[in-house]
Amino acid sequence: VPPERSEMLARVRTQIRRHRFHQRMRANVQQSVSAAVTDSLTGLHNRRFLTQHLDALVAAARRSSKGLSVMLADIDRFKSINDNRGHAVGDEVIRFVADLLKANVRDFDSVGRWGGEELLIAKPDAGPRIALKVAERLGQGVAAAPAHVRGCSAALPVTVSIGVSSFRGGDDTVDALLRRADRGLYAAKRAGRARVEAAAGCEASVGRRGLGGCGNGGGRRRSDG
Repeated sequence: VPPERSEMLARVRTQIRRHRFHQRMRANVQQSVSAAVTDSLTGLHNRRFLTQHLDALVAAARRSSKGLSVMLADIDRFKSINDNRGHAVGDEVIRFVADLLKANVRDFDSVGRWGGEELLIAKPDAGPRIALKVAERLGQGVAAAPAHVRGCSAALPVTVSIGVSSFRGGDDTVDALLRRADRGLYAAKRAGRARVEAAAGCEASVGRRGLGGCGNGGGRRRSDG
């Protein structure tokens, strides 16, 4: 092989190696960024992402006046599942509920794991009445689909309690929105679980079975979920 051709081939091989190295570096960076905002158990957004995203959603809702609602869904009696079935089964139940919720909301809704057995759904362009109806449909969907999980010979009955809060405009904040959703969730737990509730003040009072009245909220949820 003439020297000129050998040198050219060597340069081409060097460029190919460099290109592949940079591709691997870019892939590693993308994976790191994705891991930073993704919950490793469910593959959903994690709390870090949701917190930042809610700031943007509230700002957009304030500009557009099109509404924004948040739901906090908590798996009922989850501690009993962990204690009686083991943490591996508990993880499977969280994945099962996460997949169901993600599959039954709009593409531009945000679903993520807020922490433990608690999942958050953010619905842009949705007022309180729509949010309550959707939350009820999601809760009924979970209850109607017993969890077939690894480690259990029979399907597990699973339900969720959901607290709903809607953006009130003006000086309303992400923290206030989340506090109201949490109070609604506590009210649902206190009223018997497997329910949907808005916080005290009932941003939308809807007299449907499964919603009940407004709870006063506040405090911590029961330790057995």
